[in-house]
Amino acid sequence: VAQIKDLQRTDPGSREQWIAFVDLSGGGKRDPSKHRAEYLQSFLMHLESGLGVPVPDSAAAAANLSEMVKVMQRKSMSFKNAWRRFCADFGGGTNDPSKQPSEFIVKFMELLGQQATGLAGATGLATDFGGLEAPAAKRPRLATPGLGAAAGPIAPDSKEYFVA
Repeated sequence: VAQIKDLQRTDPGSREQWIAFVDLSGGGKRDPSKHRAEYLQSFLMHLESGLGVPVPDSAAAAANLSEMVKVMQRKSMSFKNAWRRFCADFGGGTNDPSKQPSEFIVKFMELLGQQATGLAGATGLATDFGGLEAPAAKRPRLATPGLGAAAGPIAPDSKEYFVA
């Protein structure tokens, strides 16, 4: 059990292999302590053989999503607090992202996106970005360079209209 948990922590490839292996033959139970020693040994032998279990894109994507949430929790206290609150409200209190379905993580990210764009309404999540401001938008050039304002604006369908 300890050996598999250590592999999961230190080697993302082994972690993906474990997830694919248990999804294929272990009833989706990702906790090594929930399996018999023979099952764990068969996984280790399979891993050492180098053959590997085909990792479906969804398993790899779910592993990447849960890893991203873990990294963000370590880097941002406000992200961590938002994740915990979301899990308490909608995830049965399970804070470990690897134990949540990828759809749950996507919903959380969707909420963050809505919050960042001001569409979420009164969710109670923090909206202060620490004094960061969006850069000023560039104005489209309305006159042909070198001709001055006398030439007038360029037609919107012209290639020069959106010159930066």
